[in-house]
Amino acid sequence: MKTRILVISEYFSRGGLETHIVGQARVLSKLGVDLLLATGSSAADCPDGVFAAALTDLRMGAQVSYDELCVTLKRLKKFISDERITLIHAHPFYSAIVGLLAAQQSRLPFVVTIHSPLSLSSTFGQLYDFLLKSVVLPVAGRVFCVSKETELLCRSLAECRTELLLNAVQIQNSNPPNVAKDGPWLWAGRLDKDKSNGLLDLIEKIDQATVGELHIFGDGPQVHLIESFLNSRPDKAEFVRLMGWRHNITTIMPAYAGIAGMGRVILEGSALNRPCLLVGYDGVKGLLDINRFERASFWNFSGRGLPTITADALHQEFYRLSKDKGPFLLRQWVADNRDERVIWQRYAEKIKDLAPLDNPLAQNILDALQYRGSISEPVWWDKELMRVILGLFSNEPYGKEQAKSMTHQILVAHLHSKLEAIKYETTMLREKIDFLKSALAERDEKITSLNQAVAERDEKIISLNQAVIERDEKIASLQKHIQDIWASTSWRITRPLRFLKKLVSDPEPTTYFILKRIYWGLPGNLRIRLNGLRCLIIRFFLSKRKNNVGLMANQEGIHGLSWEEFQDKVLSKREQHKGIFILEATHIDWNMNLFQRPQHMANALSKLGYLVIFKTANFYDNVSGFKKISDNLWLTNNDKVDSIYGAVRSFYSTSSVYTKEIYDDRRKYGLVVYEYIDHIDPAISGDEENIRRLNALKNYAFNGGVDFIVASAKALYREAVQAVGEDKVILIPNGVDVEHYRDQRHKYCTIPKSLIKFKNVHKIIVGYFGALAPWLWYEEIEKLAALRPEVGFVFIGPDYYGGSSLLPKAKNIFWMGPVDYKILPGYALHFDICFIPFRPGEIARTTSPLKLFEYFALEKPVIVTSSMLECIQFCEVLSGSCATELSKCIDKALDLSRDEHFKKRLAELADQNSWIERAKKYEIIFEQTKKWICHKKDI
Repeated sequence: MKTRILVISEYFSRGGLETHIVGQARVLSKLGVDLLLATGSSAADCPDGVFAAALTDLRMGAQVSYDELCVTLKRLKKFISDERITLIHAHPFYSAIVGLLAAQQSRLPFVVTIHSPLSLSSTFGQLYDFLLKSVVLPVAGRVFCVSKETELLCRSLAECRTELLLNAVQIQNSNPPNVAKDGPWLWAGRLDKDKSNGLLDLIEKIDQATVGELHIFGDGPQVHLIESFLNSRPDKAEFVRLMGWRHNITTIMPAYAGIAGMGRVILEGSALNRPCLLVGYDGVKGLLDINRFERASFWNFSGRGLPTITADALHQEFYRLSKDKGPFLLRQWVADNRDERVIWQRYAEKIKDLAPLDNPLAQNILDALQYRGSISEPVWWDKELMRVILGLFSNEPYGKEQAKSMTHQILVAHLHSKLEAIKYETTMLREKIDFLKSALAERDEKITSLNQAVAERDEKIISLNQAVIERDEKIASLQKHIQDIWASTSWRITRPLRFLKKLVSDPEPTTYFILKRIYWGLPGNLRIRLNGLRCLIIRFFLSKRKNNVGLMANQEGIHGLSWEEFQDKVLSKREQHKGIFILEATHIDWNMNLFQRPQHMANALSKLGYLVIFKTANFYDNVSGFKKISDNLWLTNNDKVDSIYGAVRSFYSTSSVYTKEIYDDRRKYGLVVYEYIDHIDPAISGDEENIRRLNALKNYAFNGGVDFIVASAKALYREAVQAVGEDKVILIPNGVDVEHYRDQRHKYCTIPKSLIKFKNVHKIIVGYFGALAPWLWYEEIEKLAALRPEVGFVFIGPDYYGGSSLLPKAKNIFWMGPVDYKILPGYALHFDICFIPFRPGEIARTTSPLKLFEYFALEKPVIVTSSMLECIQFCEVLSGSCATELSKCIDKALDLSRDEHFKKRLAELADQNSWIERAKKYEIIFEQTKKWICHKKDI
């Protein structure tokens, strides 16, 4: 029968225990032994391809309840049966007891590993202490100890079958290349309370070591403490960098001049032939030569038993290192003594032929758990459970003496732990007082400096305000001069000549812009009736773009790089980018009146390191070739980009210009994404022919014509999943450019006098920015304005399909027209409350309005109509189904606008829904693109 070992570990993330187990799995798999994992951590924490199977999210820690523990044991029993487990191997802390119970209920052999003295301390409560020493250690088939220190302690606490299972590492066949001696050093480990003191000591002393930089790889509950310390000490922060955690830490180590830390990190660094600096729980212990290395190995390189050295002593040791690295390079010692292949092969021999666990003491614990039933008490701290278990042990001949002894030990340990806790709290309080005194002095210095800066800033503001006044006067003068020219007889006489010249030199774009100007000058109701003709004209002009790099860009257009220049200067360096993203935005220009999802997504992906190419229809952009918008982001009207290989191409569901043949052609060069961002509806999608085209493309995408579908709302996501399955659909709602909306310069934005005048009349401003389109609920807006005459309703945005003509004519309703996205937040800051009044219907139900998250970034209360499902999923959003309910929401929103906690929550929501966070979800598609490229190469 094949050996299948179930490793049970309370946690599995970011530390030495995890790399210890991963090494075990790696070696045993080559010996024909399967390793499986059961853990309280999530599936995301478990590395791929390491374990034969994994059971995650088990509740077994300090605060586990009786019901949760019962569920955990049931899940374990089923998993053990389904996976044909042959042996249970438990690790600390509470998972050691859970592993024992799982082995008892399934009658399987049981072994346990003790990693450090912490596992054997009374830190985890009296019941844990009793069960570990009285049951777990004595009944385990083997008690594996990772150091001589832990073996000695285990034998002193219980009569148990101990075996040394020293920490081991993978030995590479060749040495890694050397790096510059003044290069950065690496510290790696879990950032918890125990290790933070040693790390802080290292940060204090490391500048004495003359290393280039210290890069800290780790994560955990104390990461904020380290961040706060660095923020308070800019002298340290300039050469200390927090890098987060990496599962593949050993692949990063060769790039560093040296390794700092404790435990496995020391062994891994030494195996890579790097000098190592031992950092214990209480401070820096020094560079490891062979003598100190062998001494430290007794305590598993934890730093226990070794003195903490001073900053001067550390400086001297690094001076020795700079003169001669030889004594500090210990790869051979690690290869001779800690080769994981040797140690795990020895382990495989030790677990052979172990007897299944069937122990009365372990069964007593299971019975006692059942006796306590379903109560809210945490299991491991339940005094009644402790009393029952001690009673059961006292009545067993083999447990009587143990119970008496343990009762006494528990009392002593309890008093001792209380004393230690008081000592520790006293020490921490003293340290806090010293730190606060220092922080207070630094704060006073900063206040003095800030007061000076404020005074200087006020002077600059006065100067800038004067400059703005002068600029406005100059603009007004120039505008008057222009108007005088336009009103002059000579300008009127020469107008036909200018028009004729432009029509002759650029007939198609000139004709298009004349028709567009005529259309938008018509009354709103007439524009709605002519919308089908408008769509037909747009399609005609777009169809003329084929094989033409500048049809809509006239002779006065912006000339960027040619295709050849773009290839040479940008595409030749494509490996510097994480991928190439081509946004097929033929339905929308970069510089149109509304800054929408395509522009935002392009910006965000470029900031994440992707090369983004935004294809424009050139109705507004007037670009010829390739124009750089920002780092990694280019605007073009050149169809040569259609042949770029290995790119992700994004087509929007609102664009009817493309055909399924174009989708098929683009798939030859990479992956195609269909962006399903709006429900196809006559109110938003144009005439019947336009809707027919859009539905044809949607049906093609939903029948496998594209590689991925990206949905902007949950209702659209569910529809897409039903068509193609979850694997090919990604939910990416709209988001917000948080930095843009929080830019402090918007506070000094000059707003029109008309808005100032409107605000002076209406002390409460309810504002909306976005398209004035048919899907706004104009009837209810009119009723609401009548109900609340004291409230001013401000609408900012362009007219879509005659929406402005539908806006009620009332004294407290003010339409400002479109405002440039660059200054839009400056206008919106004058809102007291933000508003999204969509008419009930399919558009409202399926739309994820990006303005919602922009309102969050402004920290303004938001009111929506109750049919907007994507908005009302946030409990912070107020909603109403009619004017009366919306009026009540205004009163609630006014109260919330003064609530700092509420505003902070809105800011958090904005951060959680930023465009950067949205863009990160495309990483799945780019990973699939890499596989697509590899597959094509293999073919």
